[in-house]
Amino acid sequence: MAIIETTCSHCHRQAQVKLVARISDGPRAGRAMGHTGWARSIATSATTSARISNLGNEAKRQTLLKDLQSAASQIDKIKIAGELAQIAAKGKDPIIAAFAGKCSFVDCGGPILLIGSLDHPYDVAFQPTSEQWAGIHVQAFNGGAFELATIYPVASGLDPHPAWPQVAKEQLPELVEDLNRNRSPSRILAGARTVLDTMLKDLLKEDMPNGRGAAIRLLHERGIVTESIAEWSKKLWKDGSDASHDGSGDRARATAYLDFLKVLLRVAYVLPHDIEALKAKEDAEALIG
Repeated sequence: MAIIETTCSHCHRQAQVKLVARISDGPRAGRAMGHTGWARSIATSATTSARISNLGNEAKRQTLLKDLQSAASQIDKIKIAGELAQIAAKGKDPIIAAFAGKCSFVDCGGPILLIGSLDHPYDVAFQPTSEQWAGIHVQAFNGGAFELATIYPVASGLDPHPAWPQVAKEQLPELVEDLNRNRSPSRILAGARTVLDTMLKDLLKEDMPNGRGAAIRLLHERGIVTESIAEWSKKLWKDGSDASHDGSGDRARATAYLDFLKVLLRVAYVLPHDIEALKAKEDAEALIG
């Protein structure tokens, strides 16, 4: 079973996605299953775009051939020959292939559709009936045999920072995806409150006081957050609590609080992480010097 390393759109983690079947490859997708017709349409569109590009390359090639015949100097001829070689390297239409896949994490296992361009030498190997199918592995993808164009369902686009606490890495991308898909604002607000609560406990650890208001004040007193960030944190805690209890909330407020959490994560986690990395670099350079 072929696999590819990518970020799973369901659990938002870097995963080895197992390719279960090749279900479509551009305009030659007559064998594609009926319920993947929309995937075939996307693949066909991508192939059409590539062919339009190749038509432009062919027109440029004809112009260069004429210029080559009339070139006055050897230097001009060499330059034109180089441009012709570049066009020749782009000559073939890419094979646009769509694969059904599954996330390899046991607690996810979500279905995924991957669409991208496939090198011609690998075309036969990437058929489920091929003897080579099971032997194609992640190195083939890393070597450029399959260039990933898009994944469905679409991920949130939020890239968690390594310094973020684990709950923020797992839940914030999902909350952004919920917002993008117009899901319940009250659920998003409640989730944002959970992320905030986790951050408070993580930042203060054994010094965590009994009330969340007191915890936020302590962060401000220690200079971990600014006064305005502390005020926003208090508002998020209140509105998130209301959303949890009575389902209140609206899209604008949910959007604002998710943006705020990104700012809070940057101030409380990312900036200190970057400063420590900079100090370590300076110390290393001082030792070398």
